[in-house]
Amino acid sequence: NLKHYGPSKALPMQCVDSHGTTVVVEDMRDLPYSNEASILYNLKERYEKKGTPYTRATNSVMVAINPYEWIDGLYSDEKRKEYADKIVWQYGHDLPPHIYEISSMAMRGILADGTDQTIVVSGESGSGKTVSSKILMAHLATFHEKKRAYVSQKSFIEHEKEVEEDLIDENETKSKKRKWVKVVKNVLTCGSYKARSPPADDLPPMINEIPSLEIVRSASTDISQNGYKLSTPQRPQPTTPQSNPTEETNLIVQRVIDSNPLLEAFGNAKTCLNDNSSRFSRYSTLQFHVEDGVAHPTANIAGSTCHTFLLEKSRVVSHDVNNDERTFHIFYQLMKAPEEEKEKIWKGLKGKCAESFKYIGGGDGSDEFTNGKAWKQTISALNTIGVDGSELQTLLMAVCIVLQLGNITFIPNPENEEEAVISNEEELHILSEMIGIPSSELSHCLTHKTMTTNRDTCQVPLKVGASKSSCDALAKECYLALFDWLVNATNESTCADTNYKRAHRVSRYSCISVLDICGFECFETNGFEQLLINHTNERLQKTFTETMIDAVMEEYKEEKIIVDNIEHEDNETVIRFFEGKMGLIPLLNEECIRPQGSDAGFVNKVYATHSTTSKSSKLVFQRNYQLSKTLFGIRHFAKDVTYDATGFLMKNKDTLPFDVLSCAVKSTNHIIRSGLSLHESSTPKKKISLVGTSLWSSFERQMTTLFTQIKRTRVWFVRCIIPNNNKQPFSLDLKCTLTQLRSVGLLTALKMSHASFPNKQAFDHILRR
Repeated sequence: NLKHYGPSKALPMQCVDSHGTTVVVEDMRDLPYSNEASILYNLKERYEKKGTPYTRATNSVMVAINPYEWIDGLYSDEKRKEYADKIVWQYGHDLPPHIYEISSMAMRGILADGTDQTIVVSGESGSGKTVSSKILMAHLATFHEKKRAYVSQKSFIEHEKEVEEDLIDENETKSKKRKWVKVVKNVLTCGSYKARSPPADDLPPMINEIPSLEIVRSASTDISQNGYKLSTPQRPQPTTPQSNPTEETNLIVQRVIDSNPLLEAFGNAKTCLNDNSSRFSRYSTLQFHVEDGVAHPTANIAGSTCHTFLLEKSRVVSHDVNNDERTFHIFYQLMKAPEEEKEKIWKGLKGKCAESFKYIGGGDGSDEFTNGKAWKQTISALNTIGVDGSELQTLLMAVCIVLQLGNITFIPNPENEEEAVISNEEELHILSEMIGIPSSELSHCLTHKTMTTNRDTCQVPLKVGASKSSCDALAKECYLALFDWLVNATNESTCADTNYKRAHRVSRYSCISVLDICGFECFETNGFEQLLINHTNERLQKTFTETMIDAVMEEYKEEKIIVDNIEHEDNETVIRFFEGKMGLIPLLNEECIRPQGSDAGFVNKVYATHSTTSKSSKLVFQRNYQLSKTLFGIRHFAKDVTYDATGFLMKNKDTLPFDVLSCAVKSTNHIIRSGLSLHESSTPKKKISLVGTSLWSSFERQMTTLFTQIKRTRVWFVRCIIPNNNKQPFSLDLKCTLTQLRSVGLLTALKMSHASFPNKQAFDHILRR
C-alpha cells in the first residue's frame, strides 16, 4: 500500500547501475538512495553472497550480522595486525568493514587526541553481542604487541634504507654520519622498546603464538585437603619492580582476557534465542598508559575495571525448561567436574548430577559452555586472577549452598494448615552444615516472620507459599553476593592502580570502554526483568540519537553550516513515561509502600494516570487485556511489548525478609556473609524510605551515572543483528532483519550522514597533519 511510503506516496528508488545490476557497497553512505529497501538488500547481498557479516553504516557505526559460525581467517592474527598497522600507526582507512576497524579507530582516538573512547555493543538477544565484545576486548588488550611488531619492522626497514644510502654517498662528512647514527638510534628506541631491532623473521609473535595469552588453556588440578591447589602450564609469575615490562604487560593482558569467560560462566545462560546469553550487562574499561614516542605515541595496557548491573537473579530459582532454557553455566560445569574434585569441594556433592538439584531442573548441559572442559577453563581463569586455595573452596561452597537451598521443601503443618513446616529435615541439616547456621534457626527464619507494633513484637507463622518465596529470595541474594564478590576479585587483579608497576608515573590513564548491554527483549511472557532491560535499551537509543543526530545538528547550527533538517523519531516520550514525575517508576514505588498494595493495583494506577488515546501515548489500550488485571502494554521505540506485572512489587522492593537476613548474616561462609551484610546495611528501616532504595530507582540512578559518563567520551557503535530465527548461517530473513534496523534508528543515521559532512577534524589536528 503506497500510503506507507511517506508524504510522496511513491515507492523507494532502487539502487542499480546502468546495467540494472543491484549496487552493493561496503559503506552504506555510498548507496545512491538511502531507504529501508536499499539498506536491507545491500546487507542481504553482502551477507549471503559475499559471506561477510560486517557493513559500515557511518564513520562510527558498524553493522554486525551474526554468522552463526566461526569464519576461518576473518579474525586471524594477520587481520588484527593489518587493521592495527594501517588505521592506528599509518592513519590509513582503505580497508573493508570489520569489527577490528572500530577497535582500531578507538585506539587511534586515545593516541591522537587523548580522548577517552566508548564502544557500545547492542542488539537483541542472540545477535552476537557477547562474542563481538570478546573480539573487541582481545584486540584492544593486545595492541602493545602489534605496536612492538610494527615499530620493529619499520625500524629494520629504515635501518636498511639508511645503510644503503650511506654506501652510495661515500663522501658524506663525519658530522653528517654522526647525525645519521643519531637518527637510527632514535628510530630503534621508538616508544618503550629500546633493544636493537631484530631481523624481520625474528619479529615478536602475535597473540595466538604467545603461551601467556592463550584464552583456552588446560589446567592440571591437584586437590589437597586444604582445598584447590592449581597449577596452570606456563603461568607467568607476578612481576617485581625489576621484572621485564613485557612480562608484566603479558600478565595484565592474560588476566583481562581470562576475565571474560570467567564472568560468562557465572553470568551467562542458555535461552530460547541464544546458547550463551549474557544475563547481565557490563561496562568494561581498559586502562592505557599513553606515552609520547619519537615517531609514534605508545599505549601500554595498564589494567582494566568492570562494572556489572542487571544480573537476572530470578534465573537462579526458575527457568523455562519447556523451551530448553537453562540456569547459569557454572551450575552445570560443577556437575561435570571430576568426582574426586566434587568431593573435595563438598563431600555431599560426590555422585550428584543435575537432576539432584531442583534449581537446575535436569538436563546434562553437555555443550561447549557447560561441559567438563568448560569447568577446567573456569578453574584456570579463577587461578589466573588469584582465586585459589581456601578462597576458591569458599566460592564453590557458596555455589553449592545456593543449589541446596532449592532442595528445601515446605508443606502445611498437619496441626495447622495456615503454618508451613519443612518436610525434608535431612536436606535442612545438610544446608545447616554447609552454611554454618544451626538448623533450628534456619527453619524458624524461613517459616516465621517478626511483626512489630508500637509496644509488642511477635512471631507470625508463614504459609507454604510465603516460606518458599523466602527460601528462593535467600538463594537469589546469596548468588548475587558471590557474583559481586567475583567481580570485585577480578577488578582487584586487573585494576591499574594496584597492578601496574609504573602507576606512580601516571597522572591519568587513557580509557577505552566496551558496553555490552542486554538487548531489547520481547517474549510471550515479559516480566519485571524484561521491563528493566528494555528501559535500559530506551536510554541507549536516546544516547544514539543524541550522538548521531542531535549533537551534529547543534554543532552545524553553531558553525553556521547550512544543512537540511532531518526529521527523526526520538524516544524522549518513552523515557518520560518511565522516569517522569508520574511515570512508571514513581507509580510502582508508591504502590510498594501502600499497606494494601498489589500488582493489579499498580496496573490500574498506570491506566488511571496515563491516557491511551492521544497520539503520543506510549500505553497500549487497556481493553486489549480485559481478561487479566496484571497485563499492560508499552509502545517502545523498537516495538510494542506486553508485560505481566505479577511479582512486580516483590521484585521492586528487592529486600530479604528481616528474619531471613538476620539469620543468614551469621553464615561461616565469608563470601555470603559479607555480601548479605552489605544488603543488611542498605535495607530501609522504615517503609516510607523504600521509594529511594527500590530496585528500579537504584537502577535508574545507576543508568543516569553510566550514560552521563559515556557522553564525556567519543562513542562508537556496533549494531548486532539477528539474520533469522532459525540460527541458519548466511541466510538473511528480510522481515526479521528489517524490524531490527528500524529499532536501532539506522536509517535516520544514514540520512544524517548523507545530508551532512561525513568526516570532521579539529583545526589544530589538521595543522599538525
